[in-house]
Amino acid sequence: MKIAVIDIGTLKVKFLLVENSSSDKFETKYQSNTLTCLGVRMSENNNRPFPEYLEQTFTELKRCKEIIDKEGVEKLRVVSTHALREMGGVGREIAEKIEKEVGLGVEIISQDEEANLFYKAVLKDFKTDKDFTVVDVGGGSVQVLIGSKKGLKSKYLLRTGAQYLFDRFSPRHTGTDYPTRKEIRSMQEYVMNELAQIPEGIRYCKLNCVNRFVFF
Repeated sequence: MKIAVIDIGTLKVKFLLVENSSSDKFETKYQSNTLTCLGVRMSENNNRPFPEYLEQTFTELKRCKEIIDKEGVEKLRVVSTHALREMGGVGREIAEKIEKEVGLGVEIISQDEEANLFYKAVLKDFKTDKDFTVVDVGGGSVQVLIGSKKGLKSKYLLRTGAQYLFDRFSPRHTGTDYPTRKEIRSMQEYVMNELAQIPEGIRYCKLNCVNRFVFF
């Protein structure tokens, strides 16, 4: 059986196609990680994607759909995370347009489901039952997830994604230059305030167990 997954994120469209050769083994047949910038600077555009970024996203999704059809994929899941979620009704309209024009049904998943899916994927191959802190750094948000193979114990969802910070604190910049030192300091203060929601004991543990971090 051939199975495919598409993740429509703030910055990229990620596509993975695998073939299930046995009950628990998957062989990667194709994968891509394409920059489309769907959620870039959307706060400057009434929480809507800029037309050129929306077009880039549709172009990439059509390319993925062609591969899916050619390979005869039997199971498919298409999800979208921070960008379409933050757009509210506009995001739902875009999802409907993708289904109509591209032929891909899109699920706009919640932050909770996003956290659970990421955590399960990372911890799947771990051999120990010790607790781990897993950090998912995305374009729109960051998730700090704590638990073991037995399950997710705590999760902290932070609005500190790389693109979110850039758009909020460096609005005058283009995509090819860098924030000023003053802007970086403002970012740091904001990030520290967001981190304050994580209990002190957990923050202390993370600083002393950095070898347990898994960054993606």
